This record gives sequence, structure tokens and C-alpha cells, in this order.
Amino acid sequence: MKILAFDLINTLIDVSNVPREDLQAYADHLEYFRCTAHYIPWRCPDSIIEAPTFSDVLNGLNVARMDGWYIVAMTNMPARSVIEWAEWKFVRFNAIVPLEIVQTFKPHPLAYKALRMMFSGDRVVMVTANKTFGDLEGAVAAGMESRLIRHLGCPQTITELVESLR
Repeated sequence: MKILAFDLINTLIDVSNVPREDLQAYADHLEYFRCTAHYIPWRCPDSIIEAPTFSDVLNGLNVARMDGWYIVAMTNMPARSVIEWAEWKFVRFNAIVPLEIVQTFKPHPLAYKALRMMFSGDRVVMVTANKTFGDLEGAVAAGMESRLIRHLGCPQTITELVESLR
């Protein structure tokens, strides 16, 4: 099975109009976890759940599905928020990696191990638009492939990404 595991925030979800204080609160929450390793569930603000998808998302995910990819959400958002966002935006995932069950946040190595354990033996590609967040390195360290999109020299759309993976 071929798995495309997508980060959501800034990869599928366009957060360009999300209030800065909401994004800063998210960054502060992750920094607290990184510094203390103490897991506290994150409450995803409505501004992120209501944020639009990038314009290529629905078509790109359909192209990926038609090309035989299984679509997975791999995000720090609580699973309940992912489901709410996906329903709101008509995005369909085959699976969600619920990081709250293993009580971790990306880019902690346990997050990528959880994804790898769910799909052991399969080709798994972690997709992100966040160049410096740690998804690229975390995925590779867990034995997966990683791909950056929406940056110069990289696929700009999900369809371009799928074409590059053929």
C-alpha cells in the first residue's frame, strides 16, 4: 500500500489569515512540550478549523487517490478537530494518526514511530510545506520518505507531488 501522510497546518490548511495570536499560542504550546516533554492536549482554535484549504487540495487528493495512494492526516491537531475541519471543507482522509493517544506532538520521534507502526511495511511518504518544523527529518529517521511542497524547487501542488512520486 502507498501512504501519503499530510501535515495539515500550512500544508493543506491555508493559515495566512489566522490571527497571529492563535498561531503564536500553538507555537508556544509546542515549545512547552519540547522543553518539558509534558503532554497537555492542545485545543485547536476555531480560526484554524475555519481556515480554508489551499486551492489545489480537493483535486490533488483525488488525483492521489486515483493514483493508488491512501490519504492520511498526520498533524498535531486533535483528531476531533481534524474530523471537524475535514467535514467543514469536504476533505476525505482514509485515516487520521491520533497523536493524542500516544501523548506526543510532532516533531517528537514518537509521532513518526506511531505513523510507521500503523503502516509498517508500506511505502509511507510524509508531506509538509513546513521546511524547518522537523517533519522531513522525523519521517526519514522513522524509515519513511519525506517531501516538501509549496516551496521554490519543489512541487507547488499536490498533483505535481503525485506526478513526482510516480
